[in-house]
Amino acid sequence: MLCLWADLKARSDTSAMSAEEGTERRDRLYAAVCESSVAVLAGRFVEHVAGRHTLTCLDVCHSLEQSTPLLLLHLIVRKGSRNRLDSGLQQTYGDHTRMLAFAIDRMAAGDTSWLADRVWKGVVMPEHTISRCIQDFLDLALDRGQQLALWLAASLHDYGKLHGRRSGLDPEDGVVLVEQLLARVEPVQDFLALVLFAVRNHDVIESVTTGEAPPSFISEQLDTLPAGQRRLALALVGVIQLAGAASLGTGRIVPSKVAIYDKCLDASITAEVPTADRARALCSAVDRGEHHFATLAVDDRQAIIRDEQARDLLGRIVLHGWDDLRDEAWAKYGDQAFPVLNGALEVLARASASAGMPIRHLVIDGTARSRLLADADAAARYLTVLQDRALNGEYYLTVR
Repeated sequence: MLCLWADLKARSDTSAMSAEEGTERRDRLYAAVCESSVAVLAGRFVEHVAGRHTLTCLDVCHSLEQSTPLLLLHLIVRKGSRNRLDSGLQQTYGDHTRMLAFAIDRMAAGDTSWLADRVWKGVVMPEHTISRCIQDFLDLALDRGQQLALWLAASLHDYGKLHGRRSGLDPEDGVVLVEQLLARVEPVQDFLALVLFAVRNHDVIESVTTGEAPPSFISEQLDTLPAGQRRLALALVGVIQLAGAASLGTGRIVPSKVAIYDKCLDASITAEVPTADRARALCSAVDRGEHHFATLAVDDRQAIIRDEQARDLLGRIVLHGWDDLRDEAWAKYGDQAFPVLNGALEVLARASASAGMPIRHLVIDGTARSRLLADADAAARYLTVLQDRALNGEYYLTVR
């Protein structure tokens, strides 16, 4: 497995890979799975679902680390002081995943005190808010199969990072890697779709609240699930969001994360948003604070949507890198950032329309950000647009 890790590090930018090389990397991750250990784990899943044995989320996480490349997440360090542990050590993605699993177990135990201790330093959050969040989770009354779906999604939510694709597209690879991994685990098949939905949307769900992703990206996926699983699928994503915030650094639960959790549990996060409202959100400032989670400060100005290309982008496409562009624009131009960002949206809409294929993701890299902020109209003549596909077949564009 260490040889696999050395290869992953050596070829960490998948944008330079051919489709064949990407497939080879996927297959190497699959080949590193210990089949005998997974068979034992599958047997434990059967016993849990039947009620003859009781597992926890942390049990599942540990077992997957012992039998799959999930263990390699302990070699990927999360950057920034906000991801530093009390000990002074920098947290890894493996640390984060284990703590997320433990947070879910503490929520299941009704441990309000533990979860309250994971609120971001300096944030005032009444204990009754934390208590209510836990009660809402308990009220889901997950059966043992649904518990297992949540635990697997939580443990494997960042598994796509092992493929190496950057710019926030790792969940699009992750669903393929996780499906391939779990295909041999028979007890999981009845709720595999729930696991994959949560893996794919555990990050992008936050982007819905800040305008960077249209709600249709989520709702269209929900429509492919059995009707009886749709509310549950959203709820599992909400739980992973809240437990995930608790797992980061010394704890990063903030009001915006609680709001996402609530909107997932009541399904309001998929409510349709008019394109004009999404455009306004994308051009508005955000307050990040030291915890780095975005709280939108909606501007009262109306963004200009000139043509069908812009409406298509606003209605369908997830923007990656827009958060950095928006932050830089407001830092550089202050109150004049709104029209600057509005102009950048129009340029990106024309770029996406030139693709000639149904893309769902558009990545804005650092060079493109600089050009768009300097002069969006001039940037339109010099930007380079590259096309690629994630492992799940979704097309995306990178604008440079």
